[in-house]
Amino acid sequence: LAAVAVLTLASAFAWSDWLFLLLRVVSGVASGATSANSSALVLHAFPPHERTKAIGIYQAALTLAPAIGLLVGGPVVDRFGWRSIFVAFAVLVTTGFVWSWLVV
Repeated sequence: LAAVAVLTLASAFAWSDWLFLLLRVVSGVASGATSANSSALVLHAFPPHERTKAIGIYQAALTLAPAIGLLVGGPVVDRFGWRSIFVAFAVLVTTGFVWSWLVV
């Protein structure tokens, strides 16, 4: 998650199209590695009797996130510019990283 946060924040400040694309590709690889392990982390973080509820909440978040992103992203980009999306995402990922470090 730390790599995703750093690469996403760097994407916000990329000075060329090629650098932006490179940073997004590398960030995608890092995100893919994180996504592949996220269900296992959820299962590890909760006791057996709470795992079903935890996986349900996790899957609901994965399902709702794209819709919420579309609804919120448009006005944010209109108001603050496209780079603000990457800064906001980096903050969100950093928060998740710190939270997972403390809880798991």
